[in-house]
Amino acid sequence: MRPCGRVLLFWLLLPSSLLAQYEDLLEVEGKLSKPEERLAQIEYLLDHPLDLNRAGLGELESLPYLSPGLAREIIKERNRRGGFKRVEDLLGVRGMRRGIWLKIRPFLRIGKRVQLPSGGLRLRLETKRPNPRGILQGDYRGDPLMVYTKGRVRYGDRLEVGFLTEKEPGERRLDDLLSSYLCLKGRSSELILGNYQVQFGQGLVLWTGYSPHKGMEVIQGVKRKGRGLIPYTPTNQLYSLNGLGVRLSWRSLLFFGFISARRLDATITEEGYASSIYEGGYHRTQAEEEKRNRLKERLYGLRVEGDLKSFLRLGSTLYLIRYSPRLFNPDYERRRFSLRGRGRRWGGFDLDAQLGAMTIFGELGVSANSSAWILGAQLEEGILEATVAYRHYPPSFINPYSGGFSDSEPINENGFYLGLRLRPLSKTEFRFYLDGFKHPWRGYYQVMPWEGEKYLFLLKRKVSRGLDLCLRETEAKGAMAAKVSDWYGNPRTINQNYRKRGIRCQMDWRPAGLISFRQRWEGLWIDLPGNRRERGNLLRFDFTYHPRVRAKMRCGVCFFQTDSYNSRIWIYERGLPGVIRNLPLWGEGRRFHLGIGFTPFSHLWISLIYTHTLHWGEETTGSGYEERKGNTISEVGFQLDLSL
Repeated sequence: MRPCGRVLLFWLLLPSSLLAQYEDLLEVEGKLSKPEERLAQIEYLLDHPLDLNRAGLGELESLPYLSPGLAREIIKERNRRGGFKRVEDLLGVRGMRRGIWLKIRPFLRIGKRVQLPSGGLRLRLETKRPNPRGILQGDYRGDPLMVYTKGRVRYGDRLEVGFLTEKEPGERRLDDLLSSYLCLKGRSSELILGNYQVQFGQGLVLWTGYSPHKGMEVIQGVKRKGRGLIPYTPTNQLYSLNGLGVRLSWRSLLFFGFISARRLDATITEEGYASSIYEGGYHRTQAEEEKRNRLKERLYGLRVEGDLKSFLRLGSTLYLIRYSPRLFNPDYERRRFSLRGRGRRWGGFDLDAQLGAMTIFGELGVSANSSAWILGAQLEEGILEATVAYRHYPPSFINPYSGGFSDSEPINENGFYLGLRLRPLSKTEFRFYLDGFKHPWRGYYQVMPWEGEKYLFLLKRKVSRGLDLCLRETEAKGAMAAKVSDWYGNPRTINQNYRKRGIRCQMDWRPAGLISFRQRWEGLWIDLPGNRRERGNLLRFDFTYHPRVRAKMRCGVCFFQTDSYNSRIWIYERGLPGVIRNLPLWGEGRRFHLGIGFTPFSHLWISLIYTHTLHWGEETTGSGYEERKGNTISEVGFQLDLSL
């Protein structure tokens, strides 16, 4: 097998074998989480490892699990040594632990890559049975097959061309979603033509792509790690720009310029304005097809950043958007502060300062007559890591490309966050976060301002070689709208408090290098308005067998029981290579999955997956066009990964 072929097969398959290592970053509960977007970022870092002897401070900080303080220690040690000879030399850096080194090692290399052309192609097919009502009744205009293709051609570090197409079940066109890019890199410059992302500062002013939410990673999820311009090929059209992006460097300064011109799906009224942007991305029915490409968006922006002192980095971003036709949402009760008109300008400043073992970070964003800001600090001192941050996002600060840290979305929210990680013993780790927040204006579902809080407590213990135990407790308090009657019996809607508490017990056992087991029990208790109480339970078993380099098998089964959708339990599940899902389970039933991967010859990897979900006592599953007869859903997937 040629060296370039090995590199491409590594790119296609390595993320699948490393997912357990980065599970803390990928397992985030809730419908707003985008685990496949985060996986795409990890894939990109694996595919573009940094030269350890040339990477700058900002590039090192973009790596998961690497704190700003540790990134600076790496640069100090590199300067002292005159360069690293091996990636293993990082173990001699002050503050570097072997656990962190194992996680960042795949993202690093020594020296330049071989300047040889290489390429790779991925083809994925998936389908579910039985067919949904939309297929059976002809409401969906296409067949029930999901078709996904992704390819890339690369010449060393200087030139890269990539594309992606996807057709969801029920859609007609194989290229219903099409993304492509061309990337040229020089020593001090970079140019991207096509689809790309921009990620700057703390994400408050401009951030496209996945924005981390709270999860088991209690420290690294708060401070954003923007990577500037990035070629884009994930499958959410709202998370990319389409046009031209340029990066230039001069001494310690970086300059960015970007232009984007694209069409978005939107609902156009008879009066000729866009009442809402359609975020689903599906084009299965006639109604969904009529929303395709109805709104024109033009975006122009500039960014400059640099090190003012050795310990202080400053940046400033400015961009504007123009829409055609104009945006106008008539729902002033729930959407009073929505974006309206033909466009708007946004700008701001961000800082990143290193003061000994402490990192100070923050960003100020300004738009029209409104401003928002976030300010925080990270401390890394011996066995203790801590993060504190305060955010102020008024309801009038409307920014469609904001990715600042928040409980839900960076709008209509003030909050304080505290995260702690403590390692009192070499094999024991405690994690904790507390996030208290207030919403000064009503929400879409809440009828008046409300407040809430969330906390997580996690204990991990390595009992022996190959045996790990984990105990996690979470609690969330908030408010939701509920209908009540006044003194005269008239119905009205008010906010009422709710409380949700969850406990997880997990054991990971690796009796041999080829086999691993996982057992998990999870319980959920929720107090709802009207003195209603519900609960849910989940019992899960997973097994992985990797007999040799050319084959792998994993399977698992879980049993779940919840009183309703309110007490649903989320599960983190790996699919085909490059696919990961956080799925909600509710009702009563079981879910089984089986995945197999093997390589018949050196340039090809074949993957198969089968899942089966059974809902006991149900006559149908799903709702609307996605309603399916019977109480079972089966899913079959097939994927080819080819290196050229």
